[in-house]
Amino acid sequence: MPKVASTLTIQFANKYDISIISLFHFPELYPTKGKHFTLAVKNYYTGALTKLIYLQKLIKSISPDIIISFMFFTSYWIIPIMYLFKINTPLIISVNSNPDSHYKKRIYFKYLIKMLFPLKKVTAIVPVSKELKALLAQKYRINKQKIIPIYNGVKIEKIKQMALEKLDNHEKVFDNPEIIKFITLGR
Repeated sequence: MPKVASTLTIQFANKYDISIISLFHFPELYPTKGKHFTLAVKNYYTGALTKLIYLQKLIKSISPDIIISFMFFTSYWIIPIMYLFKINTPLIISVNSNPDSHYKKRIYFKYLIKMLFPLKKVTAIVPVSKELKALLAQKYRINKQKIIPIYNGVKIEKIKQMALEKLDNHEKVFDNPEIIKFITLGR
């Protein structure tokens, strides 16, 4: 379960009926709220048809107002199902990594992005940067109007500016050999 999906379920569960469908069973890394369904099957190849049918039935029974896909692989399942079973629910695809880097060795997945993401059933694609938007529009031929970036909440320019400023009283911490010092950054 991606962290952003976890955050969204927690923020919106009090106002909306949230359902989470996972294609694979992973231990929950982040807390969630809402109903959780997993499509994990024991044998990937013989279970694919079972997974496809179960996913379609789940979507029909939940009857969601919107579907948000947080992984490329999930989108490869959802988009064809929407066409095969005439599901007209708006679909938003979150793209948080560059497919060229993500799929260096498995180029067939890049072709799936080129074939599936531009289709009409995909309502919007939400990358994390304008550079990723440009890549998706140019290389993967996705209509720019369909790509709506939601930028990183961290203001990089402000951090760069603050990094140049002198810190007051930092010597007490950084010059003390008894104190373990480490820095961690994340999104």
